[in-house]
Amino acid sequence: MAPTIRITATSEEFYQVKVSGKTETMHSVSLTDLDYERFTGGRKPKDQLVLFSFEFLLKREENTSILREFAICKISEYFPEFEKEVIDWSKL
Repeated sequence: MAPTIRITATSEEFYQVKVSGKTETMHSVSLTDLDYERFTGGRKPKDQLVLFSFEFLLKREENTSILREFAICKISEYFPEFEKEVIDWSKL
């Protein structure tokens, strides 16, 4: 069964993300307006970008392996293909 992802905006740039799977995890994620524009060109809502990012990560690792606190822009440091995939997704 795929994990459930619940996103709550705590401010303009910060989100709490709860991932319910075998083990429940909480993550604090930041997304600057600059990164939002770079990744989506404003074509998708911010919370959808956060959701896409977690779905991307969960295809590659367990939720217990995802950092508890990180900036969306840092994902491509671990997974270089992230930037291309998110840009392609944002154009759909």
